[in-house]
Amino acid sequence: MLFILKLGSVSGQSDAQQFLNSKSYLVLGLSEAVSETNRAGIWKLSPAIAVRYGLVVVDGYDERLDPMWSTRAAQIWYRHLYNQLSDSVLADIAMVEGPAYAQRVAYNAIAYRRWQNKLVRWKDEAETRTAINFDQWTYNEEPLLGPVYWEDLDTTIGGLDWNRIKAINPAITGDYLPAGASASIRLDSNIDEDIMERLWARAEVRDRDAGEELAQIRRRIENNIPDPSTHTRISYRVKSGDVLGAIAQRYRVSLSDLKRWNSLHSNMIRIGQDLVVYVPRGVEVATVTQEQAVENEGQVRSDEENRTEIQYRVKSGDTLWSIARNYPGISADDIMRWNGINENIQEGQMLLILVENTARP
Repeated sequence: MLFILKLGSVSGQSDAQQFLNSKSYLVLGLSEAVSETNRAGIWKLSPAIAVRYGLVVVDGYDERLDPMWSTRAAQIWYRHLYNQLSDSVLADIAMVEGPAYAQRVAYNAIAYRRWQNKLVRWKDEAETRTAINFDQWTYNEEPLLGPVYWEDLDTTIGGLDWNRIKAINPAITGDYLPAGASASIRLDSNIDEDIMERLWARAEVRDRDAGEELAQIRRRIENNIPDPSTHTRISYRVKSGDVLGAIAQRYRVSLSDLKRWNSLHSNMIRIGQDLVVYVPRGVEVATVTQEQAVENEGQVRSDEENRTEIQYRVKSGDTLWSIARNYPGISADDIMRWNGINENIQEGQMLLILVENTARP
């Protein structure tokens, strides 16, 4: 199947170690050079170069950060650069600044000499640094195929320690290996097919839960439902004498939100009706008098309930009278009554307009 355990030293590891030892000065130079933000690892490989030379770069797993994997890719890339440029100095420059820049240096003797001096300085400094030894990376390798949640390795395979897994697998950058992506990781225990089936089963459950959570978030956003971490959902049963505006003011929410949460197209409510209210946490419930509520409550007559409800955003220069002229049979007083406002309006304000089904602007 896909999972073949490799014990002991890894194929090609000794060649990669020799390349790193001979080019350790480039690792030093790359650590000093200012490079693009998308380059990563000791060889500062871009995602495109990494993938071209066999590395895996996905969310949650980036083999550019693994010294041994990235050195293998860098070794192949350097060989291709040398074959292209036919000069070790230019190949070194290309590793740091890219092939296009190295081509320009090839035709500039002064720049070429400066780079020779810089490379000599890096080589002198590299001799005083401790080299990376790949012996620390020679653990069991097991190619995995996602979806896998990394922390499930700890709970599914007995005797594993999550901190150790992360320490010997620097390519693990997140919580999750996406579906279809493969990863070569190091473990002290074998992963057989039975364990992989359990890992996939756990990932399937997690993915389903995450999908349901995402769907809930989308529905909440579409319906303008507040974040559960900041608001408490309650059910309010309408009593005799209640008006919608009084309920909104009592719980410190807007009238438009209260109507949207309950799919109300007008301000009409009935005794015994249950209303959903999302109350901001830490906000004391306000005491609102009937007079205050009526003063700010929009009023819709029974003969207007079947009209089409539209929202009008106030533009610069608008007045209630100029807006009303756009809608036959509607007056400025109607707009004020429906919205519970006076004649003062502001740019960007949303107004409720109830138009007769046969009357369109």
